[in-house]
Amino acid sequence: MIYSCVDEVSLIFHPIFQLLTGLSVAASIAAYVFLGVFLVKFARNIFWHINIKLLFFFNMIISFGLATVVVVNFFALWYRMIWKKENCEYVIQLKDCFYIRAFFLGFFCLIPLNHVAMNIERFWATIRLSKYEKSNSILGISLIFIMVFIATLIVYLVMLPEDFTEYAPTCLSFSATRIGNNIYFLYISQGIMEISMIVVLQLLVLFNKKRKLDIIEENLSKKFQRNENLAVLQQIGPLIIVTATVIGLYNGVALLIRPFRDHFTKNQYIIIVFGIFIIPYLPFLLTYFSYRTIQKHLKDREMLAKQAVEIDVIANANFSNDQLLWDTYYIAKYGKKEPKVSTVRCWKKYFSNRIENHQ
Repeated sequence: MIYSCVDEVSLIFHPIFQLLTGLSVAASIAAYVFLGVFLVKFARNIFWHINIKLLFFFNMIISFGLATVVVVNFFALWYRMIWKKENCEYVIQLKDCFYIRAFFLGFFCLIPLNHVAMNIERFWATIRLSKYEKSNSILGISLIFIMVFIATLIVYLVMLPEDFTEYAPTCLSFSATRIGNNIYFLYISQGIMEISMIVVLQLLVLFNKKRKLDIIEENLSKKFQRNENLAVLQQIGPLIIVTATVIGLYNGVALLIRPFRDHFTKNQYIIIVFGIFIIPYLPFLLTYFSYRTIQKHLKDREMLAKQAVEIDVIANANFSNDQLLWDTYYIAKYGKKEPKVSTVRCWKKYFSNRIENHQ
């Protein structure tokens, strides 16, 4: 816990602390870049159901918000380092950090909640096969409102014991403050939630793959919906796995270090925790993997379209070649012979002439 501001100057100007600060800002800016490229290149080429599209782009908004909070936090630190002169002006009191801390925790809570919503949406699409395709966007909008409400409630409960008289080097310094234990409990809960979502995701994938045996050619709408389920699940899978890995890695290392924090000085402990605090890199990882998975999906779709065209061209070429061979064979065999007159036609003409003569 940080009780005063005088001793924090050496921490703020420590080269390792500044290196970690720069890496966090660089990762957030890289998240902006990948997000912009994604929206320009791929946003109009995603032809999923409106509900999963809402949740997927809401995930992009969450990543943007989390990256923005990180950038604002560390730019504020650099501003104080450049323009402030007194020791107590370099650090910040937690009463001035309320919104930054609340928004950071809120956006971070929304990431696993959004993954839960995506799995719920795909589960509903799976059980309502062929009917879900015609449904509207009520489910997606409702899930977003529920997520925001739950995240707000969680942030309120986590920050309830906050001591606003404490000082911190940045607004995102959680471990050394009074709510540090609440933060660790939150991270562990979200890690467990992400791991459970990976299990649910794999079960949905297996169920949709096995369902192919039951509806082979029964209904084209069902077949289309099943294929869309598999495609979407395979593309949101990396997002859930990355989030679970980041949270799990941080929790694992942090829980190993926290019992030994009395063996370090306060500044050493803060630098170590900041070094393993990889959550500010999460927006970059989420936007990057979103970009890569959608890019791969569109490339695979384009390749399948090209293969379909090539198969059609080859089939037409083979048909034309067979037709040419048939014509050549027919002319070679029958072209020089007089065409045979059907016996039926001859008898028909004979009886027709007899009737006319009789009349």
